[in-house]
Amino acid sequence: MGDKINAIRAFAFSKDDQDVMIVADAFDTLVLAGQPEILRKFEELESESGRSIIFNAEVACFPNSDSICEKTPAAKHRWRYLNAGLMVGRVQAFKRILPEPLQGEEKEVNDQWWWQIYRRDHPEKILLDTECKLLCNLFAVTEEEGVTLEGRRLHVQPTGTVPPLIHFASYGHRTRWVNGRSTSYVQDVFQQLFPQESASLMEGWWIGIRVGSSHDLKIYEGPGWWRLLASAICLQCDLGGVESDDCKYLRHSTTCFWLNLGWFFLLLVLSFCVLVCLRGRQRFACRQGVQVLEAWRLYLRPKKWAGAAEAPPDRRKSDPRTCHITLSHHGQVPYLEGQAIGVIAPGPERTGERPAKLRLYSIASSRCGDDQRSKTLSLCVKRVVDVSERDQGGRVGGPKVGGICSNYLCDAQPGDKVVITGPTGNEMLLPEENCCNLILVATGTGIAPIRSQLRRLFHDVSSANPDTSRKFTGLAWLFYGVRSASCRLYDDEHMSYTANFPDNFRYNCAISREGCDSGEREYVQTQMCQHMDELWRLLQLPNTHIYACGVKGLESSLSDCLASAARDHGQDWRELRKAMRTEGRYHVEVY
Repeated sequence: MGDKINAIRAFAFSKDDQDVMIVADAFDTLVLAGQPEILRKFEELESESGRSIIFNAEVACFPNSDSICEKTPAAKHRWRYLNAGLMVGRVQAFKRILPEPLQGEEKEVNDQWWWQIYRRDHPEKILLDTECKLLCNLFAVTEEEGVTLEGRRLHVQPTGTVPPLIHFASYGHRTRWVNGRSTSYVQDVFQQLFPQESASLMEGWWIGIRVGSSHDLKIYEGPGWWRLLASAICLQCDLGGVESDDCKYLRHSTTCFWLNLGWFFLLLVLSFCVLVCLRGRQRFACRQGVQVLEAWRLYLRPKKWAGAAEAPPDRRKSDPRTCHITLSHHGQVPYLEGQAIGVIAPGPERTGERPAKLRLYSIASSRCGDDQRSKTLSLCVKRVVDVSERDQGGRVGGPKVGGICSNYLCDAQPGDKVVITGPTGNEMLLPEENCCNLILVATGTGIAPIRSQLRRLFHDVSSANPDTSRKFTGLAWLFYGVRSASCRLYDDEHMSYTANFPDNFRYNCAISREGCDSGEREYVQTQMCQHMDELWRLLQLPNTHIYACGVKGLESSLSDCLASAARDHGQDWRELRKAMRTEGRYHVEVY
């Protein structure tokens, strides 16, 4: 995905025009894959390049104003992968980048028509990803390299139905479903109509064809229940026995439609029964306190593993309630700096009715692990010795109860199995550039993700140049807040970075519960305000990032401090923060 982003960025910057269109096969999968952060990177290109960009997917190149998506917009997310009506209402977007309206057009135009005209007149302003070229070639009104249309023009007139799709898993494979009915000659029909195009087919292409003047042959290939659903919602279902000059159409009657609809609801009922059975198994497992991770994995699909506590809790730090725990995963859990893992403690909760809940902990080691072999990960865990009444079920005056997961981890012994999930999270990931500036703010155990970042920048062998100098050439400035001097976590590492990399690392520690020269408590924002002139100059640079991790009040304290500085410089911190967040330069994680 990184290569694709770079290719699209290069294309956007190479055009002198202010408007470009980018069509890539990735856009229709981002939401399904649960990766909106990647989509945001594509969207950032518009402001970065100064161009007006329309991002589209190959299955959305020909959206239709009469599609089911427009008729039921509230349910659009359910239909988006069933037909080419993925993105509706694109006419205005196309009009925005067209140099002038079409002249002399008497017929009512729709999204698909606008797309074709734009493709015909402005091919130099469109970037097509390789996986959707053939689809666009077959639909377009112009010829493209690699496909010869020989004068045939497909979909050159507006149509009121969803464009048909044929999917060949491999050359010679027969598509099995046409509007829900099995067929064995669909590919023969396609080969008869377009022999040269058929010879150019490659594995994995999605191909759309128009097989007549007034009828569409709608073909769906995919999981069985998707095909049934696709056929059930296909309202233009009566293709009849029309015979054209090109081919014979498969008859799909209204009776067949209702039959497929019945099969769909039967499948829905069976799926519901299976779900009920699985949930019953989950409750049984929860009561017994076993296989809890398996039931959790069934619904949230985490990556699970059972590692062993490689060493007892590290007591080198002065705070007796905070432990550094190293877990061995044998190289099976790759992660990045700033990510977290979930830990499920064994046994039931205090109520005895449910298994222990999942608890997320930021990883405190770099991707190489503390062993520098990428086979371990480390956690920084503070033992919870007392919990609030709300967490105790509202009981007042009850005995003090320790946190289940934190005590479980802090009491771990060498060889104990620890069940985890993940890794997860992308808020605290480091930027890709090595010349950026990092303003790092942490309180307490919020130092964990910051430590993973610093070890990557200043400790890992893999992040050093051949001459042992560091690849990171920017400035990392850490502001760390603790209650007392004995609570400074990883202080020896921070002092080592300060001594070895004075031009690239600065360290300020605020101790709040011990008196300072003025007799007032000193917080992390106090230290920042004392150096605000330097910090503000850094914030004006486009390569400066802010990372903050700690208790919930940290974000508001940080905002108050920076808002005051912004007012002194005639700026609005809220607008600056919004811009930094949009650019991916403002990262806050609180708990």
